[in-house]
Amino acid sequence: MTPREMAAAATGKSQQELADSVVARVVQGYLDALAAERLDPSKRPPSWVTQLGGQKVGLDGQWIYLGPIKLPTALLGLLPINLQGNPTQAEMNKRFSAMREDLFFAARRAATLEEFKKNVAEIRKQKQYEYDLRKAQRTLPDSGRP
Repeated sequence: MTPREMAAAATGKSQQELADSVVARVVQGYLDALAAERLDPSKRPPSWVTQLGGQKVGLDGQWIYLGPIKLPTALLGLLPINLQGNPTQAEMNKRFSAMREDLFFAARRAATLEEFKKNVAEIRKQKQYEYDLRKAQRTLPDSGRP
């Protein structure tokens, strides 16, 4: 028997009923953990809120206070802050970024050099054609007599 069949046989419930009860237990466990965390003051984030001119200013675990404006702290996660906690890693990232930029620059320059060589070859071919044309215009054509 598979584990699902064994669980259904042991409990007398269908697989759908078992899945629903498992989901309900997991969700209830999550909600209980959240409630316990709210009650324990040591697990709450600190509050850096003060009063300036009768208005709340600062940050706590739930809100960012900017005077009369109150924003959810979840917005902090959306800010494009690119700070590294590890200065060694940040320095290494800077060096890799500089190397990457150098490689892109060299690739652009190589492509430009190839294009330059191609253009020079075309100009030389055009100049040679013009030179040959002028030379042919200065000489008399053969009259066709031997």
